[in-house]
Amino acid sequence: MAPEIQRNREAWFRVDDYGWNAVPINGKGWRLIGLYLAVLLVWTLVMFFMIERSATSIILYVIGDLIISAGLVVLIFQRTEGQWWWQRRRK
Repeated sequence: MAPEIQRNREAWFRVDDYGWNAVPINGKGWRLIGLYLAVLLVWTLVMFFMIERSATSIILYVIGDLIISAGLVVLIFQRTEGQWWWQRRRK
């Protein structure tokens, strides 16, 4: 049996009213989004200017992007109040 993720931490995000996503509800959530964008920008600049352009470097760039983005999703999931599932806007 897999261990359950501890979800009783301070929430930085809340489940949105529509779709399968979360939105920041305080400064820590917004800072996490800003940090993600900054890390992604630095990764892109390093890959663009420092590494020779080849098929291997493109694959490395995509893998790096996926790892950075997966880390963001895990952190958002751990810091979201409520459950993630597809939601429809209630009228």
